[in-house]
Amino acid sequence: LTEFSEFNASQGADEAVPEDGRIKSSTLQKDPKRYYFDLKQNDRGRFLRICQTTTMGGRQQVAFPADAMVSFRDSLKDLLDEQGTDDGNSSQQLPESRDLRVNRKRFYFDVGSNERGVFLRISEVTNRYRSSITVPQSGWESLRDALNDYAQQLPYTETEADQSEASLEPASSEA
Repeated sequence: LTEFSEFNASQGADEAVPEDGRIKSSTLQKDPKRYYFDLKQNDRGRFLRICQTTTMGGRQQVAFPADAMVSFRDSLKDLLDEQGTDDGNSSQQLPESRDLRVNRKRFYFDVGSNERGVFLRISEVTNRYRSSITVPQSGWESLRDALNDYAQQLPYTETEADQSEASLEPASSEA
């Protein structure tokens, strides 16, 4: 943010702006997430857009006026100084993310951790929607047992087509 605020301050209002309005861009990759920073200009003025994408195809973004970058940076710094950071360098090694394709759906299994502990996020993704559930580590065995019970109770025979379309693999790192 400092780099963007200093760049913005060095630019005059009469500087030529590209047709797409993008004045400066930068990308940051952190684990499975990628962050895009774009300083842009439109009819209402200059603004900074920060967009976060994940390997699961999720995307979130926020935009704020360019003249608020310094205040935003300072507030973020104060928050990090007060709360600390979770840079993923914990002593506990978490399992690798995996995904499962079944027919036209894809299921992602991502293990994460936060201040409340370790969790498993299971996301169902199609070309029309995405939904997910989060299961704390303390519930993993119960979830496994329930799935086993259902699998044993239902008369299901896997066909060749089912076998070719359902495979659990490490999640790809494409974004």
